[in-house]
Amino acid sequence: MLADSSLEIICTSLSGGLDFVFVLDTTGSMGDDIDSAFAYLNDFADSMEALGIDYAFGLVTYGDGWNFPHGYNLTESADTFSMWLLPIGSAGGADSPEEALDAIMAAVDSINWRTGTIRIIILITDACFCQRTSSCTWHCHSSWMPAEVRDTLLAENIILFVATPSHISCSSCAGTGTWALNWYRDIAETTGGAWFNLYSNFGAIYDSILDMIDTTENIILQFVNTETDTIETLYATINVGSCITIDSGSTIETTLTVEPGETVTFEWAIDFSSGCSGRNACFGAVIWSGSDTLRRFGCLTRSDCECPLIPVWIACPESCPQLTSCADQIMIFGV
Repeated sequence: MLADSSLEIICTSLSGGLDFVFVLDTTGSMGDDIDSAFAYLNDFADSMEALGIDYAFGLVTYGDGWNFPHGYNLTESADTFSMWLLPIGSAGGADSPEEALDAIMAAVDSINWRTGTIRIIILITDACFCQRTSSCTWHCHSSWMPAEVRDTLLAENIILFVATPSHISCSSCAGTGTWALNWYRDIAETTGGAWFNLYSNFGAIYDSILDMIDTTENIILQFVNTETDTIETLYATINVGSCITIDSGSTIETTLTVEPGETVTFEWAIDFSSGCSGRNACFGAVIWSGSDTLRRFGCLTRSDCECPLIPVWIACPESCPQLTSCADQIMIFGV
């Protein structure tokens, strides 16, 4: 039974750190844009240090293919990351579309994200993208569909920010530039991020990113199957008070096949109205499989987030008559 399993509630905020992975289009038309994007990087790092934010940077480059020019680990040094960027040039490609979907998924799957951080991808490109069903296979080979990328970002609770021009040209084999631009805008908003014009001042873009995530927190449920049987399908949801808004992630999340002893994690990015108190700052977490249900409660006003259940029992004297639903009766509870 789920009641015999372990369920822990964890809440993280900016104090847990920010992991930024830049997914950078390095095709021939992007030279000046790359320079502009990183001219304000040290100012961005200084702003985070002033706010006491623990940050780290990573890099994925792509065009017709993708790679990790400095490996899969992040660096916590803005100076080191700036050195990583010095040899990054723009070449090749220039034959839109490019493999943006695959580069995003490579970042999700292969980067060594730090534990307990808010994970953010910043995609910078001036091109549309190909997908698995695109016919332009002579210069763009994708393993992914846009909906699969969206679902993966939501499931992994990764926030996506996108910077592109306000007009994108595209080969007819991959659809229209307008369709690609709308997808970039929608996927950013869906994951809790935002779209920016690539030709805007990047200092202002970084400031906007910090403003948006300044109130972001995560609610995490960690479930351990302590039973001897496999759970075939496990669902989880949170019901939040009026001071809490779910930023990204489906309200109901699902995991298939939880083996005995296995730990699974459900995660939601949320915004919390500071200064809020009482029940509006709290939430209920429910995990279920079939008719078997496990509940926990949490409040963002608590340092550890989780609210322990208070034991309650009926303290009515033994002579108390049998309780029914047919008439008004006095019930006395002990806490």
